[in-house]
Amino acid sequence: MIYLAKKLKSDVNIIEGLGQKVTLYNKMGRYPEAIHLCDSISQMPFTKNSVEVKKNIYEALSNAYLGLNDAVNAKKYKDLYDNKKTETDKLKKASIDESINQIVNTKSTQIKENERKSSTIIIMIITSVCIIISLLIYLFQRNKRIKEKQAFDHFVLIYKEREKTLERTIVKEGILKEQSSITKQKYEGGITESKENEILKALQRFEKEKGYLDPNISLSVLSAKLSTNNSYLSEVINKHHGKNFNTYINELRIFYIIDKLNNNSKYRNYKISTLAEESGFISHSAFTIVFKKVTGTSPSFYIKNIQ
Repeated sequence: MIYLAKKLKSDVNIIEGLGQKVTLYNKMGRYPEAIHLCDSISQMPFTKNSVEVKKNIYEALSNAYLGLNDAVNAKKYKDLYDNKKTETDKLKKASIDESINQIVNTKSTQIKENERKSSTIIIMIITSVCIIISLLIYLFQRNKRIKEKQAFDHFVLIYKEREKTLERTIVKEGILKEQSSITKQKYEGGITESKENEILKALQRFEKEKGYLDPNISLSVLSAKLSTNNSYLSEVINKHHGKNFNTYINELRIFYIIDKLNNNSKYRNYKISTLAEESGFISHSAFTIVFKKVTGTSPSFYIKNIQ
């Protein structure tokens, strides 16, 4: 292969040299020598396969015969030259078109490949983002469930302790009845001890009668029902229950519905809005907020864990 390439290069150099010699003969008027040299060139193997060389030979022969005033041969080789020129022009155009097409195709292939790579990268990025988001959501939900379960377990302990406290309260109520006849009036914070005990007993009746389930209950309404004033009632609730009036009422409502959920399975099939209405709340959202504040879990989570 190397030998053939060297030989081809050698042939091209020889023909280029002879061609220059033909041109020089024509310029010097040595037309017969130019014609003879053209005949010699045309017999070379490389020349027979080269359209470009043949075209140059025909042009040189046309000029030589024209110099010899041989119009017939001059025209003959001029026509052959024109034909070969047209042929070489077509070949050049075809070669240029092919080069352009190759460039365009290469560019198009590169663009498509870049687009494919870009699409692949975008898909990978989107997929990675989706995986990360899904993982974060999963971890968030898992952490939320763990916290709610911990809150649920903690509330169960609180609930059991509350039941024990209620039992002790019943015993204490009996003691209060025995002591009421001999209790001396003492003033503390503007309210007598007897009045305080009176309000406490009234609150106990209120709780037993489940008056807190009335959605219209308020501090002023309850004060009127218990024949006392807002200040005294707030003071007693705060002193003996450690909370304000609204928190006191809302917790009673939540513990009421929790008792129902724990002891009556049909309540577990109720809608949250029904449970809210049953426990005296005026809206589903208010019930859910207070329920979570008291128990640490949502109503649906609590129901699911006591099934």
